[in-house]
Amino acid sequence: RNLGIDISPLNIGVRYMKKNVQQQPDGSYVAFMVRMWRDSARSQWRASAQSVHTGEVVRFASVPMLLHYLHSHVAHGATKDDPELEAAATEVETEED
Repeated sequence: RNLGIDISPLNIGVRYMKKNVQQQPDGSYVAFMVRMWRDSARSQWRASAQSVHTGEVVRFASVPMLLHYLHSHVAHGATKDDPELEAAATEVETEED
């Protein structure tokens, strides 16, 4: 019976990490929950990255786009309004608690 509660291990892990992992004020530590999937055996891999600190989820049409975003985020401190992110992401979603 579905009670509308998502208790999947990945979502429990993100909630645990949000409570127990502190973001460094100098930006020296970031954490993402990365997910990758395919719609079929022949389709391209897709990906998403969820910030452990903010809950924001960014979805990508390909793994190289995910890697581009992660590199940009670490190298330049990209945010959801950054042109680098807009070039790589297919969708940005903010988690509401």
